[in-house]
Amino acid sequence: FVLFLAICIGFETAHMACCGQGKYNGFLICNRFSNLCANRHDHVFWDPYHPTEKVNQLITHRLLNGPKSDLSPVNIRQLLGI
Repeated sequence: FVLFLAICIGFETAHMACCGQGKYNGFLICNRFSNLCANRHDHVFWDPYHPTEKVNQLITHRLLNGPKSDLSPVNIRQLLGI
């Protein structure tokens, strides 16, 4: 389900980290020995633990502007009155 949603919103892969080692680049955090993807914007995860910048931007947008189904009773922009 997550992979399907990720592809629907423009990601190429949600099953493999952009930077890491081992199966799915999911063994260790990114370091000089890691495999590195060609385009980090295509991936949901940077390393086994951290989302990519594109995912963080999507999360931030939803926190600031999201509907009541995401944040209730108000989103952060409404809470701060901006």
